Amino acid sequence: MAMAEEVRSKSTVEVLKPFYERATAAEERLAQLEDRLAQLETLHGIKKGDSTNECKEVSSVAKEFQAKLEVAHAELISEREKVCPFLGHIVLMASLNVSIL
Repeated sequence: MAMAEEVRSKSTVEVLKPFYERATAAEERLAQLEDRLAQLETLHGIKKGDSTNECKEVSSVAKEFQAKLEVAHAELISEREKVCPFLGHIVLMASLNVSIL
């Protein structure tokens, strides 16, 4: 019952705010990594089919950034998945609250 009272005392926005903030931060990190990857590719003139040593080094860095991008994307998905159960619970509690009134 304590959770139901807590949900009633907070608006949906207040309850979901931490999740949205983490999701937004993950999106920002993802965008920064994508921008940095694009800068590196432009800086080093990476083209598909290039096989120079420098290109291989940059490719290695690009792969590292790609891995970080994937981690950030996974975090973003995880944060969004965390929000979904709360949304269902909040909607249910709101409907129960409305039916009581």
